Amino acid sequence: MFQSSTHDNFEKMCRTSRTAFLQWAKTQGLCVQDIGRVNGQNSGCLQQTSSDDASQVRSQSNQINENEPKQIEYRELDMKLLGRNVLVPVSNLIEPPFQRKVRELDPDHVKNLEKQLLETPQLFSVLIGNVCSENNVSIDKIQEDGFPFVEVLGGNHTRQALQNLANKEGVVRKVCVDLYKNLTPSEAIFLGLKHNSIHECSRQTSFVELVQLFRKLLQECRKNEKLPKKCSSMWRDQVASIMCVNKQKLKNSFKTHLHCASLSDELWAGIEEFFQAWKDKKILKQPKGDLKQTHLISWTKCDENVKNELLHDVIRGDISFGRFKDRCSIRKKTTKDAEKQQTKKRQHIEDEDLNADEDNENEHQEMLNTDDEPSVSPGARLTSDDLDPKDDYKQALGNVRTKLMIEENRNEELEAENAQLKLELEQTKKQSKTWEEKCQTIKKTNEELQGKIVELEDALKHAQAAAARARKAREMKTVDDLPEKEGFQGRKRKIGPNEEEERENMIEDRRRKLITNQDVEKENMIEVNCGMVQYGGNIYFGKFETETEFVFCKSPVINIDYNEKSITISSKEKTKQLNTRDCQRVKKEEVALKFKAKLSSKGKIDIALRDEYLRRVVKGHLEW
Repeated sequence: MFQSSTHDNFEKMCRTSRTAFLQWAKTQGLCVQDIGRVNGQNSGCLQQTSSDDASQVRSQSNQINENEPKQIEYRELDMKLLGRNVLVPVSNLIEPPFQRKVRELDPDHVKNLEKQLLETPQLFSVLIGNVCSENNVSIDKIQEDGFPFVEVLGGNHTRQALQNLANKEGVVRKVCVDLYKNLTPSEAIFLGLKHNSIHECSRQTSFVELVQLFRKLLQECRKNEKLPKKCSSMWRDQVASIMCVNKQKLKNSFKTHLHCASLSDELWAGIEEFFQAWKDKKILKQPKGDLKQTHLISWTKCDENVKNELLHDVIRGDISFGRFKDRCSIRKKTTKDAEKQQTKKRQHIEDEDLNADEDNENEHQEMLNTDDEPSVSPGARLTSDDLDPKDDYKQALGNVRTKLMIEENRNEELEAENAQLKLELEQTKKQSKTWEEKCQTIKKTNEELQGKIVELEDALKHAQAAAARARKAREMKTVDDLPEKEGFQGRKRKIGPNEEEERENMIEDRRRKLITNQDVEKENMIEVNCGMVQYGGNIYFGKFETETEFVFCKSPVINIDYNEKSITISSKEKTKQLNTRDCQRVKKEEVALKFKAKLSSKGKIDIALRDEYLRRVVKGHLEW
C-alpha cells in the first residue's frame, strides 16, 4: 500500500513540475533512490517524461527570453568599471567615435561653457570615460600625460570647452572621471544618456533656501564675533563673496533675503513656521509656485510687533494671503515716513488752533450782531448742514494717505521686479550678441559663396563658348583639303570657271571666320602667372598652377650648350602651346623668370618677349 500510494503521488508530481516533486519528496522523507526502488520501470518512464517536460518548458522559456530585449544592468557595468573620480589630464581626453556618441557637439553650448569656465574656473561635475584596449591598462598610466585614449561619453561639451581654453591661465588641467573599459556601443550610449538626464534634473536654489543659508552663515559669524557691527559687516562680506557680487548689488538684489535672515530669534521662529506652512500649502489663497522675495517686501518694512501679529494671523488662517499683503502695505512704517507724519501732525495742529481762534472771534461777532435769532434746543437733531466740514476733510485725507501708502508699497514691489528683469535683460543681451556674431559669420559665408557662384558662372560661359568654337572648327573643312573629283575613267576632271569662283569665295569666307575667331579668342583670353623653367638642358615656357606646380609647354623655347656656353632660341609655335598633361613640381633654383601673360581658351600663351631679353635672362640665371 505504501509503495502504490507513493507511486501514484510521485507520478502526479512529476507530471506537474519538478519543483513540486522535490517538495513532495522532502515532505515524505524520501530520496530519489528510495522512490526509484519502489518501481524501477515506472520510475524510469516517469523520469523520461519529466525530462521531456522540463526540456519543453526550458525551450519555451528560451524562446520568450529571445523575443524580449536584453536590458542593461548596472552589475554588468560595475564589472567593467576601472575606478571612480579618477583625476585625468584634459589632454588625454578624446571625442568618442560615432557608434558610442550620444549626440554631436553644439558650438553655442561649447561657447557658453567657455564663458562659465573663465568666470568660475572650478569644475564641479564628474565626466564618464571609456578606454578601449585589449591589454591591461593601469590607472596610474591614464593619470599621466601622453595617453590620449580616454573617450568622454558624458561631458563631451565640457571636454571640448576645456581643450579650447588649454592655453589660458587658471583653467582646470585635470578633471574627475568615472573610468570604464571596453564598453559596448549600447552600454556607452546608455551611460551618456544617464549623465545628461542627471544634469537636466538639476533645480535652482529657491528664495527660502537662500534665506536659510544666509541665516546659518549669520549664526556662525555671531559665534566668532560678538560686536554686532563687525559681525554684520563680516556676514555681508561673506554672503557677497559666496554669491559673486559686490556689496551694492547685494543690497539691491538680496535686500529682502538679508532682512529675513537677520530677524530676531522670535521672529525667525515665526518666519520658519510661515515657510513650512507655505510649503505644505496651508496658507489661505496662497499663489501658485514657490515663495518669492516680492511676496515679503512690504512685510519687511513693518514694525516687529506688526510682523509677528501678521505672521500668526496668516499661519492660523484668520486672514488670506491677499489680505496679509494689504495689511502689510497699510501698517508698514519706516523712519522717514514717521518723521514726515510727525511734521504733518504738528502743522495740522497749529492750523487747527489758528482756525479755532478765528472761529471764536467770528462767533463772538455773530452773537453781538444777531441777538434775535432763535437758538437750537438741546433735544433737536442735527442735520447734515449742521455738521462740521473739517471732519469730512480729515476722513478724506486719511483715505488718501492709506491709498498713497498702498501705491508706495506697490511701487517698491515693482522696483524689485524691475531689478530682476534687468538681470534677465543682461542675460538676453549676452545671448543676442552671440546670435549677432553668428548672423555676421553666416552673412560672410553667404557673400563668399555668392562670389564663387559668379566665378563658376563666368567659367561655365567661357567653357560653353570654347566648346561651340571647337564644334564649328570640326564641322568646317577647308577647300584645299578636299580631294579633287575624278572622272568616269579615273582621269582628273577639269575645273570650270564657275567652280573656281565658288572656291575663291569659300576661301575668303574661311579667312573671315578665322579672323573673327581670333578676335573672339583675344577677348576671352585670361591673364595668368607664367614663367620660364630650366628642365635638363632646355628652358621651357609654361604656366604656374601654384607656387611650386608648373605646367610645361609642348616644346622647349631655348636649347642650352654647356660646352660652348651658347644659347639657341626656337621659333616654333609649340613653344607657347601648353601641355596640360605635363604638370610637375619645380624648385626655386629651376625658375629663370616669372611674368604675367594672357592665356587663350585653346591653351596657347600670348608671349611678347624679345630674343635679346630672353638671352640676358637665361645668362643671368646660368651665371654666365
